[in-house]
Amino acid sequence: MKSWKDLSYNQKILTTSFVITFCLVLITGWYAVSTYTMVNIMKKDFEISNRPYITVRTSDKRLDNNNLIYSVALVNSGKTPGIIINTKIEGLNDNSSKLLSNTDSSTILNPGEFIGHDLATIMADSLNSEYKIKLTILYKSPSQQEVKYKTIYLYRYSGNSESKLTIIESDLE
Repeated sequence: MKSWKDLSYNQKILTTSFVITFCLVLITGWYAVSTYTMVNIMKKDFEISNRPYITVRTSDKRLDNNNLIYSVALVNSGKTPGIIINTKIEGLNDNSSKLLSNTDSSTILNPGEFIGHDLATIMADSLNSEYKIKLTILYKSPSQQEVKYKTIYLYRYSGNSESKLTIIESDLE
């Protein structure tokens, strides 16, 4: 094998060009991977900051024929419209679950808008009982084909008509 000193001028130029080209290919590949990674991070960040966020603003109660009716305001606090696909309300007691309401719809909620939704009706003969009520909201952005987001609230009714529904757990996906 020839040493560097034994190579002709043209061989030295050719070898140096090959080494420089190889280094440039490596650097370009590294830039391509870095750019791809940055684009994915920016895309995810854009999606997170520009999506609908359907949450529950308040709970309210009213008496109707001695039944206590709790209602909530669903609000879109995100930057883009949200399409509410399904609102499911379950009553949870003593390790059992009872479906109280399962509403399929395509309600569009623009940023800052809210709609009222009845959460639970507690019958007059059950006012002294304790309940847990689970509210699940499935929704998506108008540009999405399928449901992508879910909001879950778990409420507690403590067993008297003066009490408010208390949020004991919430999850926003």
